[in-house]
Amino acid sequence: MNASVFSALIGLSLCSGACDTPNDLQLIRAQAQEQNTLVNLEPGPQVSPFEAVDAQDGTLEAATGRDSSTNHSQCHDEPWHEYAYVLAPGGLYLRAHNNLHSERLSLMPFGAKIKVIQKSLENTMTVSGIPGTMYGVQFNEQSGYAFSGYLGPYAPPLLNMNAAQYSAMLQADDPDSKSFSEGPQYTRSVSQDLTAPSISETLHLPELSLSQAYLIAQRLFGIPEDLKCPGIKGPEHSIYPDKKAKKGIWKSELAVRRADGQILEMTYVYRSKNFMRRVHLAPRDRGTIIQAHEASIL
Repeated sequence: MNASVFSALIGLSLCSGACDTPNDLQLIRAQAQEQNTLVNLEPGPQVSPFEAVDAQDGTLEAATGRDSSTNHSQCHDEPWHEYAYVLAPGGLYLRAHNNLHSERLSLMPFGAKIKVIQKSLENTMTVSGIPGTMYGVQFNEQSGYAFSGYLGPYAPPLLNMNAAQYSAMLQADDPDSKSFSEGPQYTRSVSQDLTAPSISETLHLPELSLSQAYLIAQRLFGIPEDLKCPGIKGPEHSIYPDKKAKKGIWKSELAVRRADGQILEMTYVYRSKNFMRRVHLAPRDRGTIIQAHEASIL
């Protein structure tokens, strides 16, 4: 893409209708798609968050950790409540009791808004590498329990929504779901160097864990669905390659840094002949910050 083309893209007006956010990031992505450089932005595989069924052999991935049925000392009881959203791509089971072996009452779909009526302050288990515990919740007038690792304070992004649109959606979310006085913050900058066109974005999501933010980043920035959220256990430095990268992609991998039984940061790197993307996630100010940088390579 030459300088004049990129300049023309930057100068285009905002999209009409419901889309009222800057669209030059979308245009850069569209340019990259024409060059077959972007990864698939479809949602992740439809799997159960409690028992992740392997798509190839049907085996079950077990949850580890102690039963949370005896952990009531740090819970709040009704009438206290708050709202949360299901972040598991395949939905989240509502259970009859606060353990992973009790009866499944319902499957709460991805993005469902639920009421939290009991909230433990301590992680008691790990499911598919994601730490959490069992919350007491209400969904469609049913009461039960659900794994907290897949319950976030923000609604997940819609399919193909970019970060600017997602930030605008959160700010316009239902007023009873959350106070945004210290809510999500979004910034964006466009390179003025037309010989190396690029866009940088930063999205700060308070109260969101690193693993929950990763699920959101996958939808916003095209992190491949096969690169599952890594577990807290593992080497201090790990590299997870995309084993299903398309032909012509030079690099598609997730780098993870761990210490003291937790993940300190994750960085996804994508590189082809004409396009590069870097997505970095790290804890920040009682939440998680997502920083993305995309550039066309001339």
